[in-house]
Amino acid sequence: MIKLHFHADCDGVVSAFFVSKELDRFCRYSLHPSLGATVELRGEAIALDISKVDARGKWNLVIDHHVSRRPGCFYSNPRGAGFEWPVSFLSYLLFGDRKESWIAAIGVVGDWCADRVPAGFWDVVKEEYPELVPEVDNRVLTHHKIGEMILMLESVISVERSKGALYALEALKSARGWRQFYEGKGKARKLKKTKAVVLGELDRVFGNEQVTPGYALLRFSSPYRIKSLVAGRAKDEYPDRMVVVAQDEEDKVRLSFRNADALDRLVPELTKGIGEGGGHPRASGGWVWKDKWDVFEARLKKLGKS
Repeated sequence: MIKLHFHADCDGVVSAFFVSKELDRFCRYSLHPSLGATVELRGEAIALDISKVDARGKWNLVIDHHVSRRPGCFYSNPRGAGFEWPVSFLSYLLFGDRKESWIAAIGVVGDWCADRVPAGFWDVVKEEYPELVPEVDNRVLTHHKIGEMILMLESVISVERSKGALYALEALKSARGWRQFYEGKGKARKLKKTKAVVLGELDRVFGNEQVTPGYALLRFSSPYRIKSLVAGRAKDEYPDRMVVVAQDEEDKVRLSFRNADALDRLVPELTKGIGEGGGHPRASGGWVWKDKWDVFEARLKKLGKS
């Protein structure tokens, strides 16, 4: 049986939608959402949107778009050809059709790549669903209907984690079009309800930011894994500063960074020796040990003064 591993976020879930839909035609498989950035592949396995893969089988396939070491298996990454396309877009190109372009759009915008994919894709979405794309701009789209659907998916993952990622995938596969999904009908009803809970939690986080000329730092604790959602809102609140979001867990502090250039190089330096980090040039994440927070904060303050 093939194991299908996918990152438990919007891009990963949408990627799993297209790949699993194709696998449904041919074989049995099992689903394995990943909350982290590292996965071990054993036997016949596929990994989607996961940056660090330990591949032990020659019949492994990795589709990714992060800067990462090439694993010893079948590997596809658009960065090698000079493009920063999310995995959801690649999966749509391989296995999707025009009627599913609204689902691909959720993955693309959820990964902050609206202006990175070819304009022809948005021509298709606007032709099929003109009410979904008022303007091809990531900030506009995250405040429109596509953004609402992204929040529905991200909310159930934030609250239920791996189980939520599986449910989000199931809700997409059972949806009878974007409107039914957007209105919270069928399996999407749970996503709509969870979104309301998470919005309340987001409101609680804001108000205690540490704002300097160089960055805005938001550190908080929550029963839900909402750091990426907090980072998305903070990105709009502080468009002229680097955003650093820090969510406390038992022994670690999980991090998200937005609104700065070369974050894929900066974040590994900030977390070196006290945690781990990486990602995209304009959006990265990572973690540090909680007992090393003072070291991380000192590095951040030093950066803010430079």
